[in-house]
Formats: sequence, C-alpha cells, structure tokens
Amino acid sequence: MGKIKIGLIILGLIALVGLVVTGIVMAKNSSDNGKAEYVQDEIIVKFKGDTELFRVIKVPKGQVIEKVRAYQQRADVEYAEPNYLIFALGSNDKYYWNQWALNNIGQEIYSGCTEENCNSPKLIGSGINDADMDWEEAWTAFGAETFDSTVIAIVDSGIDETHPDLNDKLVPGYDFVNNDNGPHDIYGHGTHVAGIAAAETANLEGIAGVAFSANIKIMPVQVLNDDGMGTTANVAKGIMYAADNGAKVINLSLGGGDSTTLKNAVDYAYSKGALLAAAAGNDGGGRKYYPASYPNVISVAATDYNDKRASFSNFNDEIDISAPGVNVFSTFPIYEFTIGTKYGRSKNYDVGSGTSMSVPQVVGLAGLLFAQDSNRDKVKVRAIIEETADDRGVSGWDKYFGWGRINVNAALNYVPSVCGNGIKEGTEECDGTDLGGTTCESLGFTGGTLICTASCTLDTSGCIVPTCIVVPGECNCNGKCGPNETPACADCQ
Repeated sequence: MGKIKIGLIILGLIALVGLVVTGIVMAKNSSDNGKAEYVQDEIIVKFKGDTELFRVIKVPKGQVIEKVRAYQQRADVEYAEPNYLIFALGSNDKYYWNQWALNNIGQEIYSGCTEENCNSPKLIGSGINDADMDWEEAWTAFGAETFDSTVIAIVDSGIDETHPDLNDKLVPGYDFVNNDNGPHDIYGHGTHVAGIAAAETANLEGIAGVAFSANIKIMPVQVLNDDGMGTTANVAKGIMYAADNGAKVINLSLGGGDSTTLKNAVDYAYSKGALLAAAAGNDGGGRKYYPASYPNVISVAATDYNDKRASFSNFNDEIDISAPGVNVFSTFPIYEFTIGTKYGRSKNYDVGSGTSMSVPQVVGLAGLLFAQDSNRDKVKVRAIIEETADDRGVSGWDKYFGWGRINVNAALNYVPSVCGNGIKEGTEECDGTDLGGTTCESLGFTGGTLICTASCTLDTSGCIVPTCIVVPGECNCNGKCGPNETPACADCQ
C-alpha cells in the first residue's frame, strides 16, 4: 500500500446517473497526476508570507497556463496553478425496508418512491442476506443511548433545508458558490448524500440515517453549482470553513486531479482535528482521484447488495475502506432539482449509485464514534472503522475493498485490545503506548517491565517471577504473604 491505513468531480453523480463525464478543457495539473478541467479566466496563487492560504486571481480568458508560468517565476510566489474544476461523482422510518445498506435480508430493491407514492415503484434488483453494515443491530443495541453532540459537514451542492427528514438536523453553513449564508441545493446531490449520512431516524418519515442520534448535526457547505460543478478554490474554502466551524467529520463526495491548494486545505482541516473521507471514483479502473488519495483522507470504495465490489468502483493502492454504494435509497429535494429533471430521479426520496453514496456511510459511522466517546480523536476513530470492518476480497487489505466493508455494529461495540491504545497507522501493530494500568505486579509477578506486543497481547517475559509458588491457606511463601494467605502464618509475617 502506498497510503497509511486511515478518504473533485462529485464522484457519486457519474455513477448516479450512469454517465461518463469527459473533459471539455483539459490541462495537466501541477503535480502531473493526470488531467483536469479548469476555469478559463482564473488562477490560484499563494504568495510567500501571505496570511491567506491562497488567492484567486482573474486573468485574460485563454491565458491561464501562460499566467501560471509567469507567476511561478516570481520570487514572491510560493506556488501558482489553474483553478481546477470539481465535479459530483455520482427503524420506524417509512421506507426503511428499501435501505438494504442498513439491513439486507435479500429483499427486492426499488426506485421511484416519493413521499406521496411508493406503491408502484420500479424493481431494480435484490440482494443477499446480511450483505449490509449491521446497522439494524447497532440501532437495536444503541438507539436508546444518549450520544454527545457532533457535527458532520457535507461539502457538496448544498442541502434542501426544508426536507422533513433533514430540517431538524441542520446547523448553519455557507454557500461559496453564491457567497451567502444559504447553501440551498438545486442540483440534488448534496441532499442525497446528507440523508445517507444522518437523516432523522425513528421520526415516522422516509428513511434512517447511518448517524441515527439526534445530537449528530449536519453542516451544509455549498461548493458545487446547480449543475454539480465546482472549483478547487471553492472546495478548499469549504473544507477550511467546515474545520473552522467545528465539524468533526467532513464528507467529500467529489473529486478531480491533484492540487496544491486542495491538499493544503485538507491538511489544514486535519490539523484542526477533523476526519475527512472522500470518494475513490467511478471509472471502474485504477485512476486516482483527489482529495481521496491524499494521506489525511479516507478513500472510500463502493460495494453492492451482494457484498461484492461495485463494477464502477475505482481500485488502487490508496483505497482505505469500502461501503455500500449501489442503488442507495436516500433523500432528494422536495422541489424540482437538476438530477431529477435530467435523469428521472423522484422528488423526496430515490436511489443513487456511486462512491459518492459510499462516503456518507463512512462519515455517518465516524460521527457516531465521535459522539459515543468525546475523548476519541480522528486517529482513533479512523482506526476503529478500519479495524472493525468486515474483511472482503483477499485476506487483509486489498486495492478493491481496502480494509473491508464497514460494520456499524462492530464499530460501536469496539473494545480496546488488552494493551495499546490504538493501531499504528499503516500497520496491524499496536502502538504500545497504553497498558491500561496493567502491570507485572497486578498480574501476580513481583516486579519487572510489561511489554505490549505487535499483536496486542501482553508479553510477561520481562516480569520477575515470585521466588515461590503460593498455595492458598498454606505458609510456604518464604516470608511474603501471597494471595489468599493469612498474616497469621509465621512465615508470612
């Protein structure tokens, strides 16, 4: 693996509508990691010593590459690059029966359900028993528990703030496309993603969100326009805004080429304590998308309702984890929206496919883990998600499923190993820094040093063995009172 174990085209949409998106204006990015579209009259420049992370500068149309090269030659410039475009990649809740990702009993899966009518939807497939994330088991065990407050940021096309399955879970966000406080979703992608991650649960409305607790809120951050397109600059701003405003988890169901501006924004959010997850891509091949392929992001691949790799899901050495991403039933705007108009998706609720739909499954689980224990940090939450995943494909990590398909119930039931406070990133070894208060003495030895092994077991070879074996009730301890012996024994006084 080239990436430690820990995920801008919106990756879900391409698969969501079954389209192949081809470039219109293409140019190699600064890292030479493929090609990406860019804004024709803007560039991004980072000046040395500037307090701003970057600045967007207008240039004459058609002169982007020329101006980038010119700025790169200036002594006061740290870097310059095009402003690349980013695209969307494709309980008692009323339609819970259609959410195979949460509870798969081999049921038939339908599309076309609306709030008014789900009586004659279209049959689109069926799964196999238990090819799911064990969400129902988690809900049964933990649904009545009180979780701490946690915020999930959906950096996407905005959210329908009036949707009955989302409106009570929203906190204020921002629209970087129109530069206002109303991240209203016309495209539809962000609303779909938000519902998967954290729709209201057990409210007698349409669906259940992975993050079922009412204390887990959604921050809508709009960086994509009404056609599902955005820029590196706006996505970077959205990521930093989410981190600055308290988001513990950041959902990035989008992707594109490598960018210094984008990576800096990711690293900034990570340094603020946020856990980021992004879509691996829907080309069905080995291409790497960003931000998913950055080390400080969980790269999420997609599985289907037979627990197999989704045919469209990208595979490479940056894949960290996988989650359901085929015909995932979730919220859509209650009004006319672009995906609905162009591609026949229903208002209110319908299915979508893509690694974009897989990311919010992971993000919802991460939100639950943060809310379950406020002392957990991003490294610990990521380690739990990866350590408790159901292994799929070849044994251990592989480039198709990463560490496996996530398991919500196993993650919430996570019990720390007997030693070590986590798994070293990129390995299967304990970090060995926390023995949980266990000592040689507490294990019956008379002293010495206890060691945490790589497999999270206790190595007592460094402990001092007692000079005699104590037999309960007998005076044979050579002057030391052992377990269950009475001080009345002369040899133990």
